[in-house]
Amino acid sequence: MEFVNKIFKIKTLYCFEPQIDLIKNLEEISYVKKKYIFPFALSNTQKSKNFYQYDIASQSSFHKQVNNYNSLQKIKKIHKLKTSTFDKVFNKNLNIDFCKIDAQGEDFNILKGMEKNLKKGNIKLLKVEVCFPRMYEKTGSSYLDIFNFLHKLNYDLISISKIKYIKNELLFMDVFFKKNYK
Repeated sequence: MEFVNKIFKIKTLYCFEPQIDLIKNLEEISYVKKKYIFPFALSNTQKSKNFYQYDIASQSSFHKQVNNYNSLQKIKKIHKLKTSTFDKVFNKNLNIDFCKIDAQGEDFNILKGMEKNLKKGNIKLLKVEVCFPRMYEKTGSSYLDIFNFLHKLNYDLISISKIKYIKNELLFMDVFFKKNYK
């Protein structure tokens, strides 16, 4: 994010982090003066859900991992976390320049929970992590669901980065979508 700030000069940062022990790291970000850190997760509904906290914090998710990569599957603890929707939190017409979504299998649900803002064009640029093999149990959405959903809302794919492979198999990548104001 610091690299992004050098280019775009981030004025305000809104962050949703359900892992309380990681919030302190976000509070220490010095290159953004105005920060709003919400201690809950986004999804497509408002409710409490089981959250699987893995030894590797970045792999934690509302979904249990499938048996693809045993080294990533050590669950530290399971606890209930509350969720809200993006549209509930941002129910006024805000102009958001950049929104990053990297939510370990919950990405499509988060997008569905921000549909009103996306329809209005309140978000100019989206960065979404898309996974190719099924990494988490009970996640019916796929990269095609994300692409089709955003295309329907007039978001065009403009770039791809951080492409990760293992044994010549595509795992995931970050995909950038820009609002097309037709």
